Amino acid sequence: MATWAIGDLQGCFEPLQRLLEHIEFQPDRDRLLFCGDLINRGPDSLETLRWLRQMDSCVDSVLGNHDLHALAVYFGQGLVKRKDSIDTLIAAADAGSLFDWLLHRPLLIDTQQHLICHAGIPPAWNLTLAKEKTQACERALRSDPATFFADMYGNEPSHWTFDLPLQDQHRYTINGLTRMRYCHPDGRLDFADKTPPQQSALLPWFALPSRVHLDRTVAFGHWSTLGQVKWPAHQVVGLDTGCVWGGPLSAYCLETQRVCQVDGLAQPLATD
Repeated sequence: MATWAIGDLQGCFEPLQRLLEHIEFQPDRDRLLFCGDLINRGPDSLETLRWLRQMDSCVDSVLGNHDLHALAVYFGQGLVKRKDSIDTLIAAADAGSLFDWLLHRPLLIDTQQHLICHAGIPPAWNLTLAKEKTQACERALRSDPATFFADMYGNEPSHWTFDLPLQDQHRYTINGLTRMRYCHPDGRLDFADKTPPQQSALLPWFALPSRVHLDRTVAFGHWSTLGQVKWPAHQVVGLDTGCVWGGPLSAYCLETQRVCQVDGLAQPLATD
């Protein structure tokens, strides 16, 4: 048995099938844990989501920012963007069951040795707090999606405090788990800087000196310009290697720490 964490798909179904062949995936034996952004931007969001739902017994995924955006559009609370590729998915006859499956994905998966998330874990959070706040956010999302998505968008609050109003706690949770890259020295989240770490004056969330130790290796996606997969000193594995932009699609075996990659889209999207 092997458990594979896989980076951002963004609707790149054909590279996924090549990756599964490369790692010799067997659905009756192995398990796939995706780091979110399953859909959008790439060419095959509908086919990707149908396959994932069909493989539900051996597949799980956390929600990424693109998944949440697609859900917000589906529930009438998000605006379609120029580069979105979710029209076919939303118009599909089985859209209801597909989006219901997506709605019930977690924000965080704990395997006891690894945490699977999309963007990261806010550096001020310990493991107990991360689980508590993500589960509360998931309950609010599933109980009233339209209201949740109406309040989801925005960059504030950028700093965690325990006295935040509940809606602000949920927005901070979503931003930390699905959008975070850099932090200021005082722990405030920054959403403006998307440059590689070598070019930034800020620190990646996982390199902040005050970051709380989680006693887990964190496998995450979201950051295609990060520049490497394993950061051993920080106990993190970054698995978004830019498949939709022409980079590889990456998988990481939780049991052996082996990284496998295949080429991404043959006709990658433009980054501008």
